[in-house]
Amino acid sequence: MISPPAILADPGVELAGILPQALQSYVVYTAGVSAAAQDAGAARTLLEYLTTPAAMAVMKTKGLEPVVP
Repeated sequence: MISPPAILADPGVELAGILPQALQSYVVYTAGVSAAAQDAGAARTLLEYLTTPAAMAVMKTKGLEPVVP
């Protein structure tokens, strides 16, 4: 199965709709800051940005369903 983000990236294809939740197969992405990070502050800033309403809006337009704990 091709995921909605992959379909949305193809300019010659139109997504007609998504599968019902009971049939969906989800991939959960996680992120963290390594103890050995050269710029841990920048990493934290990026992670904080990814939870903002602006970033989540972009994710939704790309076919992703953002989840905030």
